[in-house]
Amino acid sequence: MKLTTDRTILFPIDMKITDAILNGTLNELSEYHHNEEWPEKDLQEAFPVFKELLEKNGNDGFNLWLITEKKDNQIIGSAGYIGEPDNDGNIEIGFGIIPSKRGKGFCTEAVKALLTWGLRQDEVACITARCDKSNMVSRRTIIKLGFEYTGDEDNVMNWKIDR
Repeated sequence: MKLTTDRTILFPIDMKITDAILNGTLNELSEYHHNEEWPEKDLQEAFPVFKELLEKNGNDGFNLWLITEKKDNQIIGSAGYIGEPDNDGNIEIGFGIIPSKRGKGFCTEAVKALLTWGLRQDEVACITARCDKSNMVSRRTIIKLGFEYTGDEDNVMNWKIDR
C-alpha cells in the first residue's frame, strides 16, 4: 500500500521497518533513507506505541506512514492515525516534517493524501487533529487542509473533518 503525490510517496510502516527504525538500521534495510533530522525525538519515543498497534491490528493503514521525497527517496517526515477508528468512526491524525523541508508544502501535500485515504475508509466518519496553541506552523497546515476548529483543552486546540 502506497500513496503518491506530485512530490512525495507515503507508505505505512510494517514490523520490519519498525524494528529497523528502533535498531537504527533503516538506512541499510530499504531503498528509503534518512538523515540526522529524522526521526525527531518525540516520534522516536512513540515508535514502541506504533509497534504495539502493528502487533494488535496488523498493517491496516491506521498507523504511522512515512513520507518520502520522490526525487531521492529520503524520508522527510511522517503522518498517521493513532489507532483504528472508535465506535463512532472518529480517528485522530498526527504529522510532522523534518526542519529542512518545512515551509515548502510537503506536509500539506502528503497529509492531504492521507486524509483522502482515511475518509474513503468505510469505518471512518470523522478525522480529528490536535496541536498546541503555540504551534503556529501546525495550525496553519491544519487550516489549509480544511479542518474545522472545535475548541480547546488546556493548551491544545482541537480540529475535525467530517466525511
